[in-house]
Amino acid sequence: MTNPTLYFEDGAQVPEAQAETVTLSSRGTGTLFLTGSCSRCGGTGIYSHYHGTCYRCGGIDPRSRERWSVTVRTAEAQARLEASRAKTALRHAHEDALAEDRRRDRFNAWLFECVGQRGTLGWLYDPDTDLGHSGSFLSQMRDKLDRHEPLSPAQLARVETNRRDREDAEAAGHFGEVGERYRRVTLDVQRRQAVESAWGTSCLVAGTIDGCPVAMFTTAGGAWSLEPGDQVVIDCTVKEHSTYRGVPQTKLSRPRFHESDVEMGVDPGATNR
Repeated sequence: MTNPTLYFEDGAQVPEAQAETVTLSSRGTGTLFLTGSCSRCGGTGIYSHYHGTCYRCGGIDPRSRERWSVTVRTAEAQARLEASRAKTALRHAHEDALAEDRRRDRFNAWLFECVGQRGTLGWLYDPDTDLGHSGSFLSQMRDKLDRHEPLSPAQLARVETNRRDREDAEAAGHFGEVGERYRRVTLDVQRRQAVESAWGTSCLVAGTIDGCPVAMFTTAGGAWSLEPGDQVVIDCTVKEHSTYRGVPQTKLSRPRFHESDVEMGVDPGATNR
């Protein structure tokens, strides 16, 4: 029985002589066995200039032939294949369009959130606001907004805390009078850091006294055990009234730590003078 006209997957027609060797299934598809030169070297026996002898045929007989199979179809089966491909392409196009719409919606919401945050955090763009060096937290947050990247809830909370701390510090102003010695004042520790210098290692302690930001460099033994959140009663001298990142800050000197009054043991009767 003569086979109908058959087609390769790419739509090319199968030669009649080859079509007669195919056994068709009930769905109009069949397998055609072909022979030809080595698919790796094309019958030359050399795979490439870098690889040398073809590793598929071994280069033993450059004229060696190999056998492989391809699927062929009748016109009806080929039409079903093309219809299936068209349907799949349409489905993929629809899915891609939906994905693009979702991406655009996310981007618009993201951009809207970023613009809203920039409006809320306008004080970061105030020329009078000192954000510190380029790697400071506030500088990084402003740079992030400039890149149209919204801040996370945790970052927003930290920026808001920083703003409130600045307002409280500005309202509190400087502590004491320059040159005066104050005894048994309560220091709320916010930061403790070791600092290397040409004169050795000293300890930077920053915090507040009566809500006023203060800082000092010291080598006193009582400073090294402090942690953020601690409270300690100290004697100190006001060295200078200055500003730090646009916020009033009082520099202290000659601190004396009352170690028995650290944290929970703060003397409730401590005075500021």
